[in-house]
Formats: sequence, structure tokens, C-alpha cells
Amino acid sequence: MVPILFFGFNFSGQAVSDDIDDWSAFAGYLNGTISVIISTFTLVVTIIIAVEISKIDDRRNEKNQKFEKLKLLREFREQEYKDIRNNLQSIFPALMSDDPREVNLIIHQVVIKYRYFMTSTYHLFPFLEEQLFLDLKSTLEKFSEFLEKDQEFVDNNKMKLFEEYVDNFDKFNIRIQTFLLKN
Repeated sequence: MVPILFFGFNFSGQAVSDDIDDWSAFAGYLNGTISVIISTFTLVVTIIIAVEISKIDDRRNEKNQKFEKLKLLREFREQEYKDIRNNLQSIFPALMSDDPREVNLIIHQVVIKYRYFMTSTYHLFPFLEEQLFLDLKSTLEKFSEFLEKDQEFVDNNKMKLFEEYVDNFDKFNIRIQTFLLKN
């Protein structure tokens, strides 16, 4: 449109030519000026499209990275929970053993693993300071102290402590499983 206005402004006082060569020159003029304008416009639009596609791709990559980090964090949490749950469950068969030294050894191992869980996985489970985790730790330590007593005392009081442990262990499982399902 601009080339036509420019041409009209400069040559408006001229008579319209009947010569085909004049019209050919006019077409060449229009073709040269309009194709430069269209090429420039196409280049600008292509650059704008490329920038927008790049922004979309960057946002998609950020979302993918965030998703992968969350997935990895969830896998870490699930693995740590699985490990500590299996360790805590090892107390059940250990208490059925007839050898008090074996029971005591297993209980001490579980206590140590639980202490490690409480200190090493804090970043995965930010709520480990809650009372139910401390109660479970306390019950585990009671087991350790308890098993150092004489066998008759252990036999007479084992069920009470075992019930306390089962209750705390169940609360522990429910709390962590609820957290894993929400996150």
C-alpha cells in the first residue's frame, strides 16, 4: 500500500500511459518494493513465532524438571519408608525367638536403624519431630531396657510392651502413608 501511495504522490500529475513497457516498469517497481516489505514482515513474524515457541518450550522443560524432581523425591521417600518399616517389622518375629540374646541383638539393631532414620531422612519427612515418632522411639528403647531384665520379668511383661509397640507402629505407618498419598 505504501509503495502505491508513494508512486501516486510522485507521479500524480502525469497522464496514464498506453505503453506496455511503462506498465511493465510499474509492475517491476511494485514487485520490488512489495516483496521487500512482505519479506521483512515474514522475517519479523518468524522471529516472533520462534521466540514464543522458545518460551513455551522453556516452560514445558521447567514443568518436566519439576515433575522429575518430585518423582525422585517421592521414590526416595517411599524407599526410606519401606526400609524402616521392614526394620520395624523385624521386631515381631524376633520376639518369638527363644534365644534372649538374639532378640536383644535384633531389638538393638532396630533401635539404631530407627535413630538413623530419624536423623538422616528428616529432609524427606519434615514432620518427624511429631510425638508419635518420639513415642515409637521411646517404645523401642523400652524394649532394649526391658530385654536386659531377667527372663521371668520379660515373660510377664512382654505383651504389654508389645501392645504399646504395635499401637505406636500402626500410628507411624498411618502418618507416613497419609503423607505419601498426599505428596
